[in-house]
Amino acid sequence: MQYERMAAWTGVGVPIVTLGAILLATTLSPGFDWTVNALSHLGALESRAAAEGVATGPTRLLFNGGLIVGGLAGLGFAGAVWLGSNGLVERLGAVVLGLSLLSLAGVGTFPDGTAPHFAVAIGHYLLFTVAFWLYGTGNVLAGDRLRGAVTILLGIAHLGGWYVWFLTGGVRQSGLAIPEMYGAVVFCGWVVVTAHWHLTGDRALGRPNS
Repeated sequence: MQYERMAAWTGVGVPIVTLGAILLATTLSPGFDWTVNALSHLGALESRAAAEGVATGPTRLLFNGGLIVGGLAGLGFAGAVWLGSNGLVERLGAVVLGLSLLSLAGVGTFPDGTAPHFAVAIGHYLLFTVAFWLYGTGNVLAGDRLRGAVTILLGIAHLGGWYVWFLTGGVRQSGLAIPEMYGAVVFCGWVVVTAHWHLTGDRALGRPNS
């Protein structure tokens, strides 16, 4: 099914677009500091005091645009995961994954300094964690126990990283970019590996729901 392969390939492209745009924006920003700023400061509105000296025209375009393009393109990958799912729980995981990618696009659509920003930002991280747990559980139920266990543990590790971060200084401490990038790397790493599974692994041929 050629359309499935094209959709799965977006799982390779999304991390390149999103992480590449974020890292390039941090490089171009005149004042970004990993130990001080949040990643969202790179795309913040001009009125946002926390982003003073951090957000510029190019960083806003890269950060917000990269998240919008990556999030919307990632819906194709979520579709590939759905099409290759085996059972209800895996499909629920694919749906929640799609919602997390919509939230990712929402972070770029509603930059720091707008009312919906916090909700879509936290929504992305929470939703992809739940997606990991659902999809991983579905993997286990479908007989892919090792893959499922790793996916579930990644969700726990992601949540644990944030828990440790909050323990060290609370929600308002500086350097929010550090746990944000940690979460982004966990998410993008899983997406690439899962895309490979749907391109060349056990799910590449003979789809269980085809």
